[in-house]
Amino acid sequence: MSIQRISSGIKGLDEKIGGGFPKNSIILITGNPGTGKTIFCINFLLEGLKNNESCILVLTEQRSEDLKVDVLESMNINLEEFEQKRLLKILELEPELSFSPKVFESEKEIGKIIKFYIFNLVEKIEKAVREINAKRLVIDSISILESFIKDEYLRRTALTFFIKRLKNLGVVTLITSSPSERFKRLTISGILEFLVDGIIKLEYNPKSKEFKRTLTILKMRRSKHVEFVLPFHITNEGIKLIETSF
Repeated sequence: MSIQRISSGIKGLDEKIGGGFPKNSIILITGNPGTGKTIFCINFLLEGLKNNESCILVLTEQRSEDLKVDVLESMNINLEEFEQKRLLKILELEPELSFSPKVFESEKEIGKIIKFYIFNLVEKIEKAVREINAKRLVIDSISILESFIKDEYLRRTALTFFIKRLKNLGVVTLITSSPSERFKRLTISGILEFLVDGIIKLEYNPKSKEFKRTLTILKMRRSKHVEFVLPFHITNEGIKLIETSF
């Protein structure tokens, strides 16, 4: 039985991961600031949009207006045109609470509020997916959510619940996060890498004489993928892998 796949939108990448991302998979895109995580996700969304696939973009740190300007200036693509066609829906969902945890007498009460917040966040995403029958979803980024929940047990419980609910949506989801240099982890929480179906790590080394930007496919369930480092450029069309003799 062949696995249905959806194109990554990155030139040269699909053949490296067995033909594209498996349908209904959740892929983690991790890397430090400036490595190209957001443009990677934009390429993924644009691949769907040009094929009339409805898409959802969830922003937790960046304003949608700023992102639209960046995409217009760097790629000459007007995201508002896709919004007007109801092919693209952008949500700004910055995690924040209007209370101080000090007002609660126990960690149990704090836990209840955090779980309610995560549930509410998922509800908003699910509603948006249903409204336009989305096929692709991007959450950029989940790092702020990982940092937002301080208690390790609550963080693990909340993120596990969050990922399971996303899996039930039946869409291909890309989630961005930043690595923890202090703990040598791929994400701040150290949990997401075990919950997702795939992991792609982006790196940028300005001192490199040959390839400054690279990506590595660390994990891709239900797929035969290459294991060596793949160099890439960021062009006016987005990310493009560089063909090498590896």
